[in-house]
Amino acid sequence: MNDIIKIIFKCNQGRRILNADDVKNICLIILKKNKYNFVKEVRVFKNNPIDSKCAGVYQNGNIFFFYDEIIDLIHQSYEDFSSCYTIDGSAIDIYNYFYLGIIFHELAHVRQNAIINGKRSCLEKKLFSIFLNLSQNKDFYNKNYHDILTEVNANNVALITTNYLYSKLPKNFITINDYKCYQSSLIKLVLHDNYEILSKKDDIISPAERVIDKFDEEILFYLDMSLDDILKLIYCNDNLTMYKKIMLGLPLTYLEYSYVHLLYDRLNVEDDINVVKKLQKKL
Repeated sequence: MNDIIKIIFKCNQGRRILNADDVKNICLIILKKNKYNFVKEVRVFKNNPIDSKCAGVYQNGNIFFFYDEIIDLIHQSYEDFSSCYTIDGSAIDIYNYFYLGIIFHELAHVRQNAIINGKRSCLEKKLFSIFLNLSQNKDFYNKNYHDILTEVNANNVALITTNYLYSKLPKNFITINDYKCYQSSLIKLVLHDNYEILSKKDDIISPAERVIDKFDEEILFYLDMSLDDILKLIYCNDNLTMYKKIMLGLPLTYLEYSYVHLLYDRLNVEDDINVVKKLQKKL
């Protein structure tokens, strides 16, 4: 990852947004490191002629990015971030932070594909297989995009990876305040934007529960699975850490949600908190 950190640092130091060569190099570093030899091509186009809201896509063994759509998306992310946080760094730092998120989102889909086609049986493989299959149902997929577990996972992997890379930038380049802001944004995006809290009942509604609530007989027939089998995958995970549950969009207990929300509050008063490490535990 050191080579990627060097690319980020060079761009941020030079006050420029990542360019097409940077994007390709970052992808190639990750593809080579993880031996994702099945990816045929990485390309950056000016715009997406099919979907003006799609900044990147992984399909048929290729990763495609669309510059105009990326700029629109990171500009909106910058506006949202800046309305909540004030950092010591420049606007370019924020733009590239969210640009990296788009890159690693598509690389996370590559990872999902590798897991699905791998020999090892695991919860991720079962869940990713269900939702990759479901992606063929474009109508359902598009209507429930933000709760589709492969998309939730890709978003979360991207955020965690980008946050990690920024934490490794030279300490004289990213201040404690800045890193606290990025970590705070991380919790907001993976927790508050994904999970609903029904305070009167102390219930926490997860992306998995929201999307499965939309499964009707037609969807279940399409997946060739019973609702009970899917619910077992979603709920029988007491052995998982909070980190794993959040990364997959699985149900959290009220205690787990409260713990993560407390980390969000602690970031306002404490300097030395590594959010990801705090999440990698069981309560």
